[in-house]
Amino acid sequence: MAIPKVSIELDKERYMSFTLGAMCDFKKETGLDISDVGENMTPEQIRVFLWAVLRVHDKGLTLEDVGDMIHIGNLAEIVEKLTTLAQDNSPEAPPGGEAKNQNPPTG
Repeated sequence: MAIPKVSIELDKERYMSFTLGAMCDFKKETGLDISDVGENMTPEQIRVFLWAVLRVHDKGLTLEDVGDMIHIGNLAEIVEKLTTLAQDNSPEAPPGGEAKNQNPPTG
């Protein structure tokens, strides 16, 4: 089965994939689970997250390479695509948007 990927235009067209390897790379570099990082990522977290999801398709990329691809003109688009990528690959809430209480109060 092919790995789902999202294209992004940086120095050239590149592809991002949110894999277990990408999650592990992010944690190794930041000490955080990607699920712990919300929409208010620091510049360092943005760079590491982008590097991790690009690296799935280009193992030779370095953090410095990726940092040089990010600039004020594309930062908003990158953050939007990373946020969408993470949301599209996270466990979904059950229908109705709320988890049901598995242990209702007694008595």
